[in-house]
Amino acid sequence: MLALCFIVTVFEGYDLQSMGVAAPLLGKAMGLDKAQMSAALTAAMLGLMGGAASGGWLGDHLSRTMVLAIACGLFGLGTLATAFAWDLPSLVAFRALTGLGIGAALPNVMAILADSTSPERLGRQGTTIFIGFPVGAIAAAALLVVFPNLPWQGIFVVGGVPPILLMPFIWRVGTAAMRHRKANPVPLGKGVEEGPKDNFGALFGEGRLMTTLALWASTITVLTLLYLYLNWLPSLIVDRGFSVTFGSLVMGVFQIGSVIGALMLGRLVDSIGLRWPVTVAALLLALVTAWRAFADTQPSLLIAAALNGACVVGAQFVLYSVTPAYYPPKARGIGSGATVAAGRLGAVFGPLGFGLILAAGVDQTSAVLAMLPFILLAAFCLFLLGGRARALPTRETTV
Repeated sequence: MLALCFIVTVFEGYDLQSMGVAAPLLGKAMGLDKAQMSAALTAAMLGLMGGAASGGWLGDHLSRTMVLAIACGLFGLGTLATAFAWDLPSLVAFRALTGLGIGAALPNVMAILADSTSPERLGRQGTTIFIGFPVGAIAAAALLVVFPNLPWQGIFVVGGVPPILLMPFIWRVGTAAMRHRKANPVPLGKGVEEGPKDNFGALFGEGRLMTTLALWASTITVLTLLYLYLNWLPSLIVDRGFSVTFGSLVMGVFQIGSVIGALMLGRLVDSIGLRWPVTVAALLLALVTAWRAFADTQPSLLIAAALNGACVVGAQFVLYSVTPAYYPPKARGIGSGATVAAGRLGAVFGPLGFGLILAAGVDQTSAVLAMLPFILLAAFCLFLLGGRARALPTRETTV
């Protein structure tokens, strides 16, 4: 099942990145300006927030693998339908459907990971699964390099068909798991609560108020930084006088660094705990960002991009890996979904806020340095969260 979860994250990463890859061709074909393209991009993020909140709850109350299968089919269908969009409203609707499916899938992947993995391997197993996101994003970016004459519709067809085909395999695994669980019920471990039935109690009851707030604050700050880099890094490179090709290379190095950094950070978390690896990663991110503000050579910019990716994406994937462990078994879906949904606030407002800073006439060096207080806030939130870490109470599952 974990192998299927990795494949799902690859498809999610591809389908999220596909819009950015297709945007220049699609915008020209439909005659859309930047504001209209931004509406389509925002629709996917809003759909993702709604999907994360509802998908996690459904997984807790029904079957995680079956909800994952339906979600996979939804974001595949939304991506495939995007290839047949005929105007802006249809494009927005199809991208919202894509986001809804991706959002519903993610908390169930997180909960299945926690249900299926021993506590001492949670960090490395989780980061191994979640590197599917950058792998999928790299595949989407490479598609037009390999097939330069591919029409924009082809980008979405390639991303939409495989998740739909994967849906019955996930469904079959879920059905088999449910039958096995009914035949072999697993009792909860000693001292482990099944979890409250109401949403508020699941998130904030039984001493979880500060834990949930720390999770949300950590995820919001980390995703604010991540999406700021994803949206603005190539443009900042080009504005420094470098070529568009070099800007794309920097983005590729960022993604490669994210894969390596996530795997390393996951192993460290398993070895020495959550608090210090993620806090040090955030502090290192602050140092690299300060360096990045003044970097003016290609080698220095490439090194900074790799370290940026390793720190911020590594922290994000570790958060995704450990979030379900903070909740009882029957509440892992809603706990994960609420955290993912909260994090998307940062994904929306981070790039927007940075754009407003640049639009106000602030020079690039000062704008990048203005990120430092926010990075330090992220380090503080991660430090607090690490202090509230606890081992998985049980691997009892609602697959």
